Amino acid sequence: MTKPVNTKNSQFSGYSTIPIEKINIFDGIWKKMQVKNRDISIKAGYKKLEETGCIENLLIAAGKIKKQYNMTFDCPFMDSDLYKWLEAVAYDLAINPDDELMKKADDIINKIEMAQCEDGYLHTYSQTPDYHPDFPHRLVEKPVERWKSLRMGHELYCAGHLFQAAVAYYQSTGKRKILDVAERFAVLINDEFVIKGRRPATPGHAVIEMGLIELYRETKNEMYKDLSKFFIDQRGKKVYDDHPQFDSSYYQDRVKVREASVIEGHAVRAGYFASGITDLYIETGEEALLTALNRQWENMVSRRMYVTGAIGARHYGESFGLDYALPNESAYCETCAAIASIQWNWRMFLATGNGKHNEIIEKTMYNGFLSGISLDGKNYFYKNPLSSDGVSKWGSNDEVGRVEWFGCACCPPNVMRTLSSIGHYLFSESSNGIQVHQYGSISINTKIDGEDLSLRMDSNYPWSGNIKLFIHKIPVDVFNVGLRIPEWTNDYKIMVNNEKYNPKISPNGYAEINRQWKPGDNIDLQFEIKPYLIVGNPRVESITGKVAIGNGPLIYCIEASDQSFKTDLTDIMIDPDTDFEVTWSENTLEGVNIIMVDGKRMNDTDWENSLYKKLTEKKSLITKDIKIKATPYFTWANREISPMKVWIPRS
Repeated sequence: MTKPVNTKNSQFSGYSTIPIEKINIFDGIWKKMQVKNRDISIKAGYKKLEETGCIENLLIAAGKIKKQYNMTFDCPFMDSDLYKWLEAVAYDLAINPDDELMKKADDIINKIEMAQCEDGYLHTYSQTPDYHPDFPHRLVEKPVERWKSLRMGHELYCAGHLFQAAVAYYQSTGKRKILDVAERFAVLINDEFVIKGRRPATPGHAVIEMGLIELYRETKNEMYKDLSKFFIDQRGKKVYDDHPQFDSSYYQDRVKVREASVIEGHAVRAGYFASGITDLYIETGEEALLTALNRQWENMVSRRMYVTGAIGARHYGESFGLDYALPNESAYCETCAAIASIQWNWRMFLATGNGKHNEIIEKTMYNGFLSGISLDGKNYFYKNPLSSDGVSKWGSNDEVGRVEWFGCACCPPNVMRTLSSIGHYLFSESSNGIQVHQYGSISINTKIDGEDLSLRMDSNYPWSGNIKLFIHKIPVDVFNVGLRIPEWTNDYKIMVNNEKYNPKISPNGYAEINRQWKPGDNIDLQFEIKPYLIVGNPRVESITGKVAIGNGPLIYCIEASDQSFKTDLTDIMIDPDTDFEVTWSENTLEGVNIIMVDGKRMNDTDWENSLYKKLTEKKSLITKDIKIKATPYFTWANREISPMKVWIPRS
């Protein structure tokens, strides 16, 4: 059974995921995106792995073919693109068996096995000849030295993604070949770094920490857990401070793990590393780890996260900035960083049971993550700014907007594996019940402690807040159903079997319905989803005097191409006393709620030839009332590229 982050038997987590194949998303946004992921993205991803040489690299490493100069792109982390794609396939096969797709995956796994060295080593970039830096038309007939650069070599990073893919594929298909490959490599790494102790052991890019814990959970081999702890404990020695480009904070190596108080450095690395630490806490119960994680989480959410849930403000180093340094147009907000945040927050929930982590998952899934892929499943954002002039080349590869693939292709297969596995962020189980974290049209057919559980949830969420759960089968004893109450609403009601119910709201943010259920019972949950204006923290200079539009869990934006008036977006303001007009449009952006708000248009005639005026000389800049059209942020740039804003000045 495919259970990402399988904490079922973990002593220090009271919650566990439900196997993906037991969850059926049958309608709504996530259903649409999973179908496109399966039919379009994963298939196109395979072709890109062929075109860019990822698959060919395996044959080169295996000595089956010689390396050619016409390789599209080559870098130390290309293997990870293939592993993430394989992980996406594993999750998708669990919910949608496909013999043709499995055949492709098995063929790649055969090539991975062929590429692995006799002693277990596997990193095609290091195993194959490289181009001479001064004579790129010539090949250096000598592989790169193993473990030569843990800072940017990415051997351990690729290993971590291999481990994750191996566990997922074994759980999904029962085929051990890729798991055996992963274990051989893990044993070699343990021998190299722990038993022989010959290497400095701070991975430049985290992910192996998570991968090792997942290997441990699947195999019960304590060595993998201990090796993960070894790598985590190595951090904080500042081994990279002497590098001219990035100091140790970039690699989460500035302070020791248990002393950390801020989230810093490369945002993806930071999110993955925090996820690995959380996994280690769940398996060991070491409170010092959780205390440090909570400090970093609070720092991220209150000072270093965008309203969309995106993280990583700076282009330089793809990193977190200082507290409250959250620019809009120059925001980096890498798609992979949003995914790392989702992974970390899920683990933090499993560790603590606190719904605030699923609050961040919801915000990020619908906004900072979902914007990273086009509605047709064909193109991707690497960066996700909150403002664009529609012209500047903020996109990767000197493009404005989404593209099919990137030279550094981490985001596309990462999006694929997240969409394939999205079901496991929706619910969890505990010893006395089930928790509903995210809402939509979803059914569950599983077993909890050997007893059948079958229920169906119908909802047009997030466009509507009307949610109905139907109980088909449920354990005979008293059983708890926990429903997360989102922070964006104070207006909700619950009915059980058509009678009003006033549940206890737990400190963790869940409405607890604890009773002896019977087949045919039902729960009505109603949230009032209506637009609202968001005022940001005044310490964030980029949004001072501005507001954003929210509607349930969705953040909205305005695109110039949608507006009836002809003026630059920088010349409009929102009336803070606006009335909202919400209209469902089936034919816009595959079906969305459109919001119309009252606004003003500024006239800058009085400011011509002068950037500044004395306050006493300033004349009115507001000349006309206008209506402003807003659409969900995740849908922007799906029709044409035009100026866009999330934060809009108040009139």
